[in-house]
Amino acid sequence: MSQHDEVLDRMRELFEGWLLKHGEDGRRRALGTLKGQVAALRAARKRKIEWAENILPEIQTARRELYDHENARQAGAPKMVEWLNARRLRTSTDGRFSNGSFDEQLCVDRQIAEDAVLECRTAMSAKALSADFQMQRAEIDPLELACIERIKGGIVLARKLQNMSEIGPDDLSHEAFMLAINVAKGQRDKYLPMIARECYLGEADFHDAVPGIERLTK
Repeated sequence: MSQHDEVLDRMRELFEGWLLKHGEDGRRRALGTLKGQVAALRAARKRKIEWAENILPEIQTARRELYDHENARQAGAPKMVEWLNARRLRTSTDGRFSNGSFDEQLCVDRQIAEDAVLECRTAMSAKALSADFQMQRAEIDPLELACIERIKGGIVLARKLQNMSEIGPDDLSHEAFMLAINVAKGQRDKYLPMIARECYLGEADFHDAVPGIERLTK
């Protein structure tokens, strides 16, 4: 038996015990909560992408003007922050730009990846709950592949915002995959609310049974 099948068998056993305790009404409530989380995460990701796409032309204009004015190779954060705030442009959280967090604000790839990975993991849990954990490999792959594509888009945006050169498709895929792995691990380490919370699994059962993106994406 493959590791993939062992994981799903363990999930199935846990679900059967949980269903006996909570019944069909409990399953429907948990499923509704999970689907609501997916929708919220999708909306948050789209807001970050929309902000990045809207602020990108402004960032590029600022760099051109500051390059010409300063005759420098790079426009530093203080000048960029001053330029953006003078035009009343806002951060992704609707605040003023500041020197201390400017670079972090432009790292939208990590922000988009956080939402995309959690959206993927939550959707996988919802699909499992919908199907009594009878998940097949073909049902899981599209969710994970879509997650990687969303992260790739975030990386492209972040590199443009940070005035970095483009990277090839192979390097982009590798970077997106590694970012997905790191983000998924961080989310599990923080025990973010997933099926463990919605279905009342213990934390040990959660880490033992719920598949991580790096184990199911090959």
